[in-house]
Amino acid sequence: MGFSTARCFAGTGLSTATTVCDAAGFDGRALVAATQDDAVKHELRAATEEAERVGVCGAPCFVVGVGRIPTELLFWGQDRLVFVEKALEGWHPRAESG
Repeated sequence: MGFSTARCFAGTGLSTATTVCDAAGFDGRALVAATQDDAVKHELRAATEEAERVGVCGAPCFVVGVGRIPTELLFWGQDRLVFVEKALEGWHPRAESG
């Protein structure tokens, strides 16, 4: 589902979310029900806090080297996938000289 399609469904309610999930081949009812589970809510809060900690500013966002600060790298945007691949192979940007 593309951005414009997802935006059309924003704010339309859980029944629409269920229908969209079903149409994508998932169990929409189970997925929507899971959003009300306290454990799922806790995981979402934890993931959000971690995203804020590392500086995530949008989606898609990729973090390479999690927990290995100062070598932790953040890449934002699908057009940065080549850098994600390079970082996974050991590449690290050179420090700016100034």
